[in-house]
Amino acid sequence: MENDKDEHIKRFGIIGYPLKHTLSPLIHNFSFQHYGLPYHYDTLETDPAYFEEKIQTYVKHGYIGFNVTIPFKETIVNNINHLSAEAKAIGAVNTVHIHNNDWYGYNTDAIGTLRTLEPYRNDINQSNVLILGAGGAARAVVYVLATYFHPRNITISARNVQRALSLSSLIPKDSDITFHHIFDSASDLEFTILTSKLIINTTPIGMYPNTNTSPLPETAPLSSNHIVFDVVYRPLKTALLKKAEEAGATILGGLPMLVHQGAEAFRIWTGKEMPITQVMQILQKKLAEEL
Repeated sequence: MENDKDEHIKRFGIIGYPLKHTLSPLIHNFSFQHYGLPYHYDTLETDPAYFEEKIQTYVKHGYIGFNVTIPFKETIVNNINHLSAEAKAIGAVNTVHIHNNDWYGYNTDAIGTLRTLEPYRNDINQSNVLILGAGGAARAVVYVLATYFHPRNITISARNVQRALSLSSLIPKDSDITFHHIFDSASDLEFTILTSKLIINTTPIGMYPNTNTSPLPETAPLSSNHIVFDVVYRPLKTALLKKAEEAGATILGGLPMLVHQGAEAFRIWTGKEMPITQVMQILQKKLAEEL
């Protein structure tokens, strides 16, 4: 929390644990500088055991906005006075703006997901979707698929049965989208992969620095029929995406989602449009150097 005594600087940061992978400070500090704004964005790695105590400390130090990532997207909802419609529906917040001591919570993961998947709308509609994980990112993904697309079926693969089943509430009651959950069964997973068009990893598995891990087994039957979307953005091409690419699948990394959700957060905080083209170029260059 550098320069926190400078009252002229508006302070923002990302709250999560761990945060070694985050590129959000690079994105936002570049964008603040682009407009000549007296703002600064920090990495606020926060031990879950001291979450409530730490966020109050951040506010005392002058922070007026946060991005929120694993594992706090659902926890922080309890601190919010005003939830956006999407954040309320999803039950998870990844962007916070504090104004006049009121906390406003948003879910910009939703718009990041929508803009990433929009070019594949015709492939997604009336197809089966497999989602790996059942956390805050998964909630945003299910909400977007059920609200803005029309898949035939959504299947969640996650070990926490209760969290996985809770995602079914994000599908409108009058929808004909069917919902399934599979739990640690190799045969069920293999069948679901074979019958799915879109596979989305919403877990942190494969994220820097553990870049050799994958949420799918080595024998997963990926093929050229699949679209594989990994919300992990660092590395640029995860172990999952490398395997999918080898199988001929269409692959989508997490970078566009990161940038689009960040751009929406930037707009909420500043009222200005993030210079997306320049931001994307900076991130692609940085991540390419790590390949």
